[in-house]
Amino acid sequence: MSNIKIPFWKKFINLFAHHIKITIVLVILAGFTVFRLVNGQAALFDKSSELEAVYVELGAAHFGNMRELGRYYGSLSAPSHFVLSAKVGGEIKSLKVNIGDKLNNGELVAVIDDEEYVIARDRAAMAVKLAEAQLSEAEANLSLADSDLKRQTSLIEKNIVPHAEFEAAENRHLQAQARLAVAESQLQSASNQLLDAELKLSYTQVAASWPNGDSANENLDDFRYVGTRLVNEGQLVAPNSPLFDIVSLNPL
Repeated sequence: MSNIKIPFWKKFINLFAHHIKITIVLVILAGFTVFRLVNGQAALFDKSSELEAVYVELGAAHFGNMRELGRYYGSLSAPSHFVLSAKVGGEIKSLKVNIGDKLNNGELVAVIDDEEYVIARDRAAMAVKLAEAQLSEAEANLSLADSDLKRQTSLIEKNIVPHAEFEAAENRHLQAQARLAVAESQLQSASNQLLDAELKLSYTQVAASWPNGDSANENLDDFRYVGTRLVNEGQLVAPNSPLFDIVSLNPL
């Protein structure tokens, strides 16, 4: 079989025609794709236009201030606070303040039933009076013993009385001095007990007090607030039981 040689220009024409067909197919596909995309965006634009359409009422413009309101969550802490406790135990007779109340330094905040403390004060006062009477008696006895000793001393110097009587007078004088010292000690003890009873009675009036000024923060106000109430009226409390949490709110 003989080989037929195809001219070069025919090969070129065939190749060019093939490329033209492929290009036409690609152009048709691209045009169809663009057509679909344009129609889809137009439909979406129509739908979005329908959804976003709102009616607006027109009115006259006015000048004014705008205030933005918001709700925020967090925690606030006071620069200083202390727990006010009862120094004596008993029943809470009355509460003079509540949560959030403003307090001045030394203000009365609670009252504890003072009946038993009044009785203890009165008993201590009677003990002081008894000790004073015993001291007066001891002073009188010492005075008599002193006079007797002086007389016995004068007589013994003149050899009028026996030496035994002089020694007895000396012993009575020493005993009178000892009784006077005991009476003075008992009076001091009774006086201290009276002071203690009066102090405990005063503690039934619970006041909120704090040092004037604050070396750590000079900007603190001279008043405080009740942050927390820890007891109720009629409740029994023991000594050193917490009653209130007192806080300062400046600065917060």
